Amino acid sequence: MRLIKGAEPVGESDWLRFITQHDIRSSIVMSHIRKATMGERVCRNAQPFARELAGRMHTFAHNGWLPEIRERLPLRPDGFTPIGETDSEHAFCELLQRLRDVWQQPGVVPPLALRLPAISAFAAELRRLGPAN
Repeated sequence: MRLIKGAEPVGESDWLRFITQHDIRSSIVMSHIRKATMGERVCRNAQPFARELAGRMHTFAHNGWLPEIRERLPLRPDGFTPIGETDSEHAFCELLQRLRDVWQQPGVVPPLALRLPAISAFAAELRRLGPAN
């Protein structure tokens, strides 16, 4: 996995210029342009976010605004902790915690039939907190 991100506006991104000038290929690409609604415009708040869960890397990007997520979905003390201050990273940490409950055996990916209900239930909760996709 290669994670490239920056805090500067996309029009000022040296990373974007670098990528367009080099033959970088991937079978999976995730891109996100941030409209900063929460947290400073610094790299720790830039998306996508990446974390390890059960020996596998997971990435997350979010568009929307969830101003009450910290109060309505507090993180577990023994769970994932955001590095930055955004609602998006908080949502990612909460989602990973729920997936951890499903991901019982490190290195073994649980069937989609077990993961999808956890993700769908979480998405339904997010919809009640504000616009999110």
